[in-house]
Amino acid sequence: MSKKIVIVGALGYLGSELCKLYSGESWFHNVVAIDNRFVSKRVNQLKDWNIKFYQGEILDKEFLKEHLHDADIIYHLASITDVAYAKKGSNPEQDIKIKRVAVEGTNNVLNAISKKCKIIFPSTHVIYEGLKESKKEIM
Repeated sequence: MSKKIVIVGALGYLGSELCKLYSGESWFHNVVAIDNRFVSKRVNQLKDWNIKFYQGEILDKEFLKEHLHDADIIYHLASITDVAYAKKGSNPEQDIKIKRVAVEGTNNVLNAISKKCKIIFPSTHVIYEGLKESKKEIM
């Protein structure tokens, strides 16, 4: 049975590697790559792998509804990676944008998918820095 597999944030490092892994499956499943950037070399590679590419933002609810409503599996990798390494290097405007994309963007993804859709939301340790205890245990 064919599935629709969507990789959101597909042109980043993890997304690119995931697309490579799915390049063999894309002939049997509907594999879709989404990113807010357009890198012609990577997008051409996706075409060669039979992976459809759509350029769009996770802050755009209508765009997400159009492309995620019938997905079976979502890999949510979208984020802003231009993050300060130290507090003194932070920029308040950039910090607001980072948080908005992380929180509002993730909510938009969750609201655009069906109840049957599985979401895979990998992250690095950076997301947990500063937490003294976890708020919810996710299995």
